[in-house]
Formats: sequence, structure tokens, C-alpha cells
Amino acid sequence: MSALMISYAQNAEDVVLDRVFSGQQHGFYIDVGAWDPEKDSVTKHFYLSGWRGINIEPTNEYHARLVMARPEDINIKVAVGLQRQKAKFIEYTDSGLSTLKEIHDRESIERRNLDLSTKEIEIDVVPLSEITAQHAPHEVDFLKINVEGAERSVIESAEWRAFRPRAILVRAIKSITHEPTWFSWEGAFIRRRILLCNVRRLEPLLLQGRRTQPQTSIVNSTQRSR
Repeated sequence: MSALMISYAQNAEDVVLDRVFSGQQHGFYIDVGAWDPEKDSVTKHFYLSGWRGINIEPTNEYHARLVMARPEDINIKVAVGLQRQKAKFIEYTDSGLSTLKEIHDRESIERRNLDLSTKEIEIDVVPLSEITAQHAPHEVDFLKINVEGAERSVIESAEWRAFRPRAILVRAIKSITHEPTWFSWEGAFIRRRILLCNVRRLEPLLLQGRRTQPQTSIVNSTQRSR
């Protein structure tokens, strides 16, 4: 009888990935919009199991938490976007709703009467291609993207010829209203022969293909307000 698994992710995405990589003792992940190293974390199970990876989180508080909790990971304090630049960022205290000011959905948050304090900060934005070229190994097992509405920019900023993670998880609904958002980014994957293979309520799983040999999966993510 196999041992029971503790899931730390919001909708058991880590359980799905654990099945995808069944029996694999070591691996490498990239978490764009990592937020907290424990709460709703897709990667904590894998870190505890001996995997290592890159956590990308632009806020001071949560980047510091990642540095403390994940000393053997690479923890980078930036946002990911199409080009290297400075950007305005809306930070919500004790919440995973923080995002770039230009795509900030303040109206939806106010309609829900969420009691959250906010502050506007300036952050560095770096393309994913630069991060993977500098820090990622040749083989990346899975990529997770949850950046509260900026998923398409993250996807478009990657270099998809040499960079081919075996599984990809992407936020697929709005956190507050739960409206679907995958239509805004799925075309970017289809053009690169990366196909949606398993849609779950929170995060869809994408499997990637190299020419005629499908070897990667996407887990479509519909993550709620955290």
C-alpha cells in the first residue's frame, strides 16, 4: 500500500503532478508567482521530496519567506514580462492577489468587500527567457504560472525552442469572480505545439509536444482568491 500524500496546493495540483512524475526522486521546477512557500504551494511537496527549483516572487515579504523556507532553491525577486523594465505593482497584504498595476482588477475586489490593505510599489520586470538562460538546467520538469492576469505576458516572454518543461500549470480563472481566462493564453501554447490535455477546476495540465511526439502536459489553473 502506498503512503498517503499531504497536498499543500490549492486544488491538489501537486497530487496530479506527483502522479505525472511517479517514482521520480529528483527534479526541477519553476514557479512564476510563487507567493507563499507553504500556503497553496504547488512546489512544497516536491521541495520536501528532494526536488529543487526557481521561485519567482516580486514582493518583499513573500520573497523573504521563500528565502527562509527554501534555502536550496533559487529565489528571485522580480515580476516576469515581455521586456526588462520597471513597473508599478499593487501589493495586497497577506494575500496572493498582488499584481501589476496595469492589469489590477480593483473593481472586482471592491465589489467583494475584501478587507485588504494595499500599497503601490515599483518592481523589476524580467523576461522568463533571461531567467531560464541564467538559472535553469537543460531539463525542467514543470513550470507553474499564477500571476493574477499577466499569464499571457509570461508565456510570450519565454524561449520555447530549448526551454520545454515536461508539464505546465497556468492560472485559468480570475481569482475573485472565477470567470474563465484560459482563452487569453491558450493560443500562445497551441502555436508552439503545446496542447491542453487535462482541465481541472483550478489549474489545467498542459503536455508539451516536440514535433509528433507529445512529451509535455499543461495543467490548466483556475486558482481562486488566496
